[in-house]
Amino acid sequence: MRISKSELERYARQLIVPGMGLKGQNKLKKASALVVGSGGLGGPVSSYLAAAGVGRLGLADFGDLELSNLNRQVFFRTRDIGRPKAVLLAAQLKELNPHVVFEPLRVKLDSANLAPLLKKYSLVMDCTDNFEARFEINKACFRAGRPFVHGAVYGFEGQLAVIDPRRGPCLKCAFPHTPPPLKSAAPVPGPVPGAVGAMQAAEALKLLCGLPVSRDRLLIYDFAHGMLHAVRLEKIKSCPVCGRR
Repeated sequence: MRISKSELERYARQLIVPGMGLKGQNKLKKASALVVGSGGLGGPVSSYLAAAGVGRLGLADFGDLELSNLNRQVFFRTRDIGRPKAVLLAAQLKELNPHVVFEPLRVKLDSANLAPLLKKYSLVMDCTDNFEARFEINKACFRAGRPFVHGAVYGFEGQLAVIDPRRGPCLKCAFPHTPPPLKSAAPVPGPVPGAVGAMQAAEALKLLCGLPVSRDRLLIYDFAHGMLHAVRLEKIKSCPVCGRR
């Protein structure tokens, strides 16, 4: 799969990053990623993966754009309210990078309908906003042997983890007891999901290029106080997803 002259110019600053180069760019062009969620996290994740030249991106989101989304989902416009977010995002990103294939998926995913989709993608980006969806992604990725990059935000706190449930601890190992559902919408200041989404994209690019990534750790960013905490994750033998039965 040859890289064109136009692509060489487009990715010029990326090609000189140590460890990437033409070899890494070719890996990105051949790669595919499924981004689950097209909101505050999914938007920046998809944008940076598209800009970097990941060959094929699936954009999965069941929802339509709402006015309350626009404090953090800055890639949409007020005139877009009521339209499907996955379709809107795919159209905008096609203008950003026409060399990438975009597949908008207006579907509510669970571990059952994720299974056939995962055969088409080499990596999954967890950009969802609830633990039910996150655990469904975790379960499906374990069954399919696919790694995924998990991101989450609440207020001024962000979480990030690279999960490869066949090789190490899964997300259920990190959260063995499901947190109770929120009684109202989660508080989210706009820049926080943008920052966490950019970090997710950075980990995804390293993973796809074969560079070292932050495995087996849950990184917790405290944006309110400018602090980072790293929690070591360990595989739980009794885990209902990846443990020994």
